[in-house]
Amino acid sequence: MSSRVGWCAAVLATCGTAVGGTAQEGHPTPFALVELFTSEGCSSCPPADALFAKLMTEADTSGRAVYGLSFHVDYWDSLGWKDPFPDAAFTRRQNRYETLLGVRGPYAPQLVVNGADQFVGSDGSRANSAIEKFMSKNASVVV
Repeated sequence: MSSRVGWCAAVLATCGTAVGGTAQEGHPTPFALVELFTSEGCSSCPPADALFAKLMTEADTSGRAVYGLSFHVDYWDSLGWKDPFPDAAFTRRQNRYETLLGVRGPYAPQLVVNGADQFVGSDGSRANSAIEKFMSKNASVVV
């Protein structure tokens, strides 16, 4: 686990405990951090953007500790459509997941859940399954 992902997990575990109590005595409340790597220049990304919005709305409505971050990568800009929101730092973040998760090359749309599971960002079944996997067990934080 990268130090940034570990730090984020620690912050979210603490927030989940403060907001939602604990799942079991002494264990932080389960949570899911959902990261979407997307681009306005990517023709496959709108369905992933819609799924991401749906996941975040469902989490908000249910009060579940599911948090979302959307990152517009910059490598699609060279293909003709200029995305107004890209950042090279987002692409670097995605590239670190390549190494961490053994992915070949960056791609969009990509969803990463809790820094441990990744898949095509428009795969709703896989997204729900990954979120449930992390929500069904107590959060653990490696310091």
